[in-house]
Amino acid sequence: LEEVQVEPVSLVVVGAFDDPRTRALLAAARRVVALRVHARLEAPGATYALVDGAPALYACGAGACSPPIGDPTLAEAAARAFVARSRR
Repeated sequence: LEEVQVEPVSLVVVGAFDDPRTRALLAAARRVVALRVHARLEAPGATYALVDGAPALYACGAGACSPPIGDPTLAEAAARAFVARSRR
């Protein structure tokens, strides 16, 4: 029952898989393990855009998305904070 009541959160990394920055962002997103949190990779332009030509992570849930996160060293903490805010 708890799973049904928790809003899903998508951690979407936009970028080319062969770009090391994309892989670093995807690794950070995959470290955020929580109920109904899903990390995925998307090609640029499918839903979200690159930021100044660079890969980015978008955290989305409950009808809202975070600003794009481009720094892999900040991505995990920013994604965790978004998940925590979406669960209040």
